[in-house]
Formats: sequence, structure tokens, C-alpha cells
Amino acid sequence: MRRRGVALGLRAAAVAGYAFLYLPLVIVVVYSFNDSRLNAELVGFTLGWYRTLFADVDMLAAARDSLMIGVAAIL
Repeated sequence: MRRRGVALGLRAAAVAGYAFLYLPLVIVVVYSFNDSRLNAELVGFTLGWYRTLFADVDMLAAARDSLMIGVAAIL
């Protein structure tokens, strides 16, 4: 019976740990589609922020450089 309690406790700790790590990422992704300028509340759905992001040449160059450095680091 004690083993079952330990296994349940480990699963609960793992779920809590993953929620602690991934829940903020989910919130950021949800708010990235928000139509509000301040992100204080969810106003509507928009892809405008992504249009602005992909139209920024300097941001795309920085992302490309980061990707190249990341690939070089794992080789």
C-alpha cells in the first residue's frame, strides 16, 4: 500500500512541476493573439502582432542568427 502512495505522490509532483514550467508558456501564447495593446485583458483575436513581427527585418535577422548559433552549439 505504501508503494502506491509514493507512486501517486511522485506523479502529483511531476504534474505540478510540468504545470509550473509549461503553464506560463501557454499563457504567453494565448496572450500573443490578443487584440489589446496592453494585454491587461483578452479583448479579441488577432494575428496583427505576428504580421508586425514577420515584417521586421532586423528581428528576422536576429532570429536567424540565434538559430545558426544554436545549431552550431549542438554540432
